[in-house]
Amino acid sequence: MSVDKIPCTVCGDEILRATATKTQGLCMPCKKGTRGAPEDFDIVRQRWRRRIVPDSKTASAQFAERYAAGDMEAVWREIHGLDLREPVSEHIFKDIVECVRMTMRRVRSNIELLIPALSKLGYEFCDPEQIHVPPTDTDRAILKQLEEVCGPLPLTLRLFYEEVGSIDLRQSQGQLVKWMDHNRADASPLLLIGEEDPLVVFPVRELAAQIERKLPQLCRNYLDPPGTSRLYCCLAPDECHKANYSGGENYNVYLPEPSIDFPLVGAWLHYSEAAPNENQYPIPEYFGPSEFFVSYLRQCIRGAGFRGRTDPENSGPRQPPMWNGLQEIARELLPV
Repeated sequence: MSVDKIPCTVCGDEILRATATKTQGLCMPCKKGTRGAPEDFDIVRQRWRRRIVPDSKTASAQFAERYAAGDMEAVWREIHGLDLREPVSEHIFKDIVECVRMTMRRVRSNIELLIPALSKLGYEFCDPEQIHVPPTDTDRAILKQLEEVCGPLPLTLRLFYEEVGSIDLRQSQGQLVKWMDHNRADASPLLLIGEEDPLVVFPVRELAAQIERKLPQLCRNYLDPPGTSRLYCCLAPDECHKANYSGGENYNVYLPEPSIDFPLVGAWLHYSEAAPNENQYPIPEYFGPSEFFVSYLRQCIRGAGFRGRTDPENSGPRQPPMWNGLQEIARELLPV
């Protein structure tokens, strides 16, 4: 006995006519939006490109000058409102690059100060060989190759790798007293500080390895137009995994990303801390609010290398660690 089938109106797969009547002529993968299709990465690159145009007579910007004069947060609020997928003059773009570079040089200066200060307090690092690895010529070559392959990296990430390198302030698991340890109630703040989201940014070679692995597998939803999907790359563990607990989503970036800065996807935040989620930052809602990478770095500097743990009640923004030892270090650091 023959079975009455018709093609799905989207993908063409055969489905039972009775099923088609219930699902508006769609097979179940198309109906549920779970059918994947290989992504055309040339179209992805075209969609996520920068538009730097020749200078005009009216082009003017003083971001770097104002930043150097101490107007850091106001400058970054303005920068975060710019979209480099819209036409931006070459003069303004160069000024933005200079400002971002100055920011990252301050971050590096602070890191070089706080690492020995933490050691002096008795803090033990998870991997002493990887605490801070400055950029090398090999790293810079990898960065250039990355942008040739996958399109632009956000300027803040690109210049972090050029000026800072990689950083791993996680606490040694032999020193950190975990929540299930019966000695926890009597533990000093030093033995708990690894739960306060220490600053970690993986080396650029790890980012390159992810891109090489994921690029051939990149897919979009069958119903979405070509160029919709981007690479989803991990930059660091989340605050739970840093302390060796099971946690949520790690800290990630979408690539290519033509913007100046980018929302650090996966960080648990209160909605009052969220980065603007406008058209230039289309983050899926199920990840919740994100904050800009520069904002995250700024808060880590204020916490002497630690962002501070999430409020379990999610009733307010994260607070920097309250331990006096860290607060004394933070007072000696440069604002970013």
